[in-house]
Amino acid sequence: MLVLRIILIWFIGLITFTNFLVAQDSVFDYKRHDVGKVRLLISNVGTLSPTGGYYSGRFNCEYPPNSGEEHIAQAGLWVGGITPDNDTLVSVTTSWNPFMSGFEFYASGEPWDTVWVVSHGNTANIPYWPDYYVGFSDQDFVCRYSDYNEAALIVPDHKPLYIDVIQTSYAWSSSLLEDVIVLSFYVIPTRWDLKGVYFTYWVVPRVGINCSAFDCYVPDDRALFYGDLNMAVGLDGPGGTDGQAISPIGFQIFPDQADEYLAADSINWTFKYGNNRNGPPGIVPYSDSEKYRELMAGGEIMDNQVNYEGSHFVLSFGPYDLKVGDTLSFRIAVVLGEGLADLVSNARSFYPPDVYPEPWGGPYPDDTLHIRLQLFQNFPNPFRFTTVIRYMLIDPEYVFLDIFDISGRKINTLVNAKQNPGPHVIFVDASDYTSGVYFYRLRTRSGFRETKKMLILK
Repeated sequence: MLVLRIILIWFIGLITFTNFLVAQDSVFDYKRHDVGKVRLLISNVGTLSPTGGYYSGRFNCEYPPNSGEEHIAQAGLWVGGITPDNDTLVSVTTSWNPFMSGFEFYASGEPWDTVWVVSHGNTANIPYWPDYYVGFSDQDFVCRYSDYNEAALIVPDHKPLYIDVIQTSYAWSSSLLEDVIVLSFYVIPTRWDLKGVYFTYWVVPRVGINCSAFDCYVPDDRALFYGDLNMAVGLDGPGGTDGQAISPIGFQIFPDQADEYLAADSINWTFKYGNNRNGPPGIVPYSDSEKYRELMAGGEIMDNQVNYEGSHFVLSFGPYDLKVGDTLSFRIAVVLGEGLADLVSNARSFYPPDVYPEPWGGPYPDDTLHIRLQLFQNFPNPFRFTTVIRYMLIDPEYVFLDIFDISGRKINTLVNAKQNPGPHVIFVDASDYTSGVYFYRLRTRSGFRETKKMLILK
């Protein structure tokens, strides 16, 4: 009990210090996704908890709704890299470290640097997003944070990489995607070119019934790794003070959008965990070089944790070389389900390019923005009854959008009209279609023509 009290005093002091920083130099905001079955908290400092810490009576990730089951104590992004002066630096959105502050990313003090909420098809004039942001999922959250603004620079012992991170997250009410929330990250070096950049997601699972008091929580999770899915899972132990949880929680990384910087078969992956028996979970090495060497670039894939003794884990990938102004993007799916088998099935059943907008609206440097007439892949794909087709027009155009079956017979005309420039979103009701392969074609009177394939599975 004495150890627990010491931990709690240290932890409260850390949270107080962090809140002081936020209050002085940064706008702090957080919101919860609430349209699907996953009630996930998103903050504008890159954490999946209000300030990275424990808050009695609040959920960071409740699943299913109104179940009273928590799944996350802390989680957030780390970025590590090597500067031109050969300094090895790591910036963390959250970690548990008794030697220093565990938070090194903050939003700016501008009033608009909050968590933006944009519903499907709506637009928002977000200052750091090129052109207007167009809502993609049923509920989009958008935020930005950096490791070098005023709040970050006064963190003791923190040496920044000078990077911006723009984060979006997507939640759906559709039964096909209601168990998943997709986070996307755009990482932009602003001061110097970086080598050997690694990205890490650090997680302390807290899977089970949410306790109303700190000292009733006894960690009994363990960590699993699914290499073919690039996914780490926190799994609750049977019984205990927190009961038996309905769902584990998985974090599945998709680095495919960064292919231009590093081929997928060249990525070095690391999965490591520690238990919670000897103090607070998530104790990490003090120095940046140790964090980088041991938890990011080490390349170790630990065997699955055997005992239900509490867990914290990291899942890391890299290395990437980035120049100032580059924008490297990747995605992480937060996956849940009705038990471990259902969670794994959910992770296998979708691939984020099918649940993610194309990069025409992404936050890339101005000199790389080339908005053009383009037809995007439908989402979701495959699908059962409904899907969405998106396309971009650069000029007023008379547009034809048609659907064809596998034999080439036109079975439906979705658009036959003159439309204005900009993004367009078309909802497709395929309730009357049979299972199989179909094609949709966008054609304009100016001569543009493009066809894409979609698959219906019933």
